[in-house]
Amino acid sequence: MNQIIRNEFISKTEPLNKVGFSILLLIEIILLAFLAFEYSVIAIITVVAIIGVFILYWFYKTPFALVHTFLLSILAGAVETVKISTTKSQLAFVDILFPLLIAMFLIKLFFHASEDEKQKYYLIIGLYGIYLIWSLMTVFIAVDTTLALAYWRNYFAGFILFAYSLLTIKSANQIKLSIILLITWGIVLAILEFSVIITLGGTSEGLMKLFFTKNLLATSWGKSNYLAAFYVLIIPFTVGFLLASKSKITKTVLSFSLLLMFSAVLVTLSKGGILALGVGLSVFVVKAIKPRTIIPILSVIALVAIILLLNPMTYVIFEGLTNVDNSFSTMTRINFYVDTWHAFLNHPLTGVGLGNLGFYALFKISASASAHNIVLGMLGETGIVGALIFLPLLGYAYFRTIKNYYTEKNERIKILLWSFVGAFTGVLVHSMIEPNFEGFQFAVMFWTSLAVFFRLSELSEEEKSYVLGADN
Repeated sequence: MNQIIRNEFISKTEPLNKVGFSILLLIEIILLAFLAFEYSVIAIITVVAIIGVFILYWFYKTPFALVHTFLLSILAGAVETVKISTTKSQLAFVDILFPLLIAMFLIKLFFHASEDEKQKYYLIIGLYGIYLIWSLMTVFIAVDTTLALAYWRNYFAGFILFAYSLLTIKSANQIKLSIILLITWGIVLAILEFSVIITLGGTSEGLMKLFFTKNLLATSWGKSNYLAAFYVLIIPFTVGFLLASKSKITKTVLSFSLLLMFSAVLVTLSKGGILALGVGLSVFVVKAIKPRTIIPILSVIALVAIILLLNPMTYVIFEGLTNVDNSFSTMTRINFYVDTWHAFLNHPLTGVGLGNLGFYALFKISASASAHNIVLGMLGETGIVGALIFLPLLGYAYFRTIKNYYTEKNERIKILLWSFVGAFTGVLVHSMIEPNFEGFQFAVMFWTSLAVFFRLSELSEEEKSYVLGADN
């Protein structure tokens, strides 16, 4: 079966490789020709244009690769942005790729998607689409329409990634690569975190600075609490992949990956994130415990225990959890919960517009302050109508995730599918105390992951075995 899939993959990409070689050869000839006539600027522009066309053609022929590139571009934007010298502004890589992703989605939807593909998951896509239309209407009643549109774009990005992933990620090879990429994404984020700590003056001094100001741990697009949301999503299905796989190499790599990501989530000092991750992993372990998985699960628990014991921030985290009732962040959130509820009561039908709750708060943290609660946030920002669309959308997606587990017969795949149920549970718990769904990067990661695991459940038994690897 593995050989058949590899042969199929090679047969599909061989023509593309020949075209790519021809284009690269043409680029070299044009470059040498221009340089011979001392037109170096024209040569560079020409080469860039040709490479751009080649990349577009590659995305068109292998559309699922655009999803992977887009996810990685989020991390690239965390390291460096592209400067536009004329305006001295900055443009993240995701801002360059997002219009291309929308265009490719429309092409695939109207010219390549079958009627059966369009009808699959129609309820989730339909509810999401209706929510986008309604929340866009509420933008016009917002105090700051630009801010409201920016938040609407985040939800729209999640919709595009979910629908596009369903259209393009189908085969066992594509699904396996996607799961590996999602896990790799978490690993790279953890590495970025530790690089930030090093820039703060080294490990010891950096951790000490985080002890006093945890928001020093930040990328160009998110701070510590927001970063923790990604580990709540990724770690549970990484553990599931570890337990479901039979490959010793895969198990070894995933063990080191978990060591890195568990350490990274502790460094964020996010009490809500760590609590939600604990809930998600607990949900997973309850179903995953079987005679043959007891030892691997105990190994993971031992790994987490070692990380907790060796991490100097463990005491800070547990002290924060025990004193949560008296913390400043808790009191400010409770006050803002009251303000959000009052905003909803004053605008029960439409809400006040996405991202605009801060304008209606007596205890104002910032204009774009979040409710830190998905239910209150939906009520306050999009009213009862928006809440009755988006919350059932999440509930139905959660139900479909659980249903896929119970209808699965392959025990190894059941472990992996239930690990995503644990991840989804953790994400929902986290959304009750932190803003995650409204963030651009998290919306992209979550809805892409959901699409990938939906597609995983549709594979044949042989294809599912390929995803989990050989017995070696």
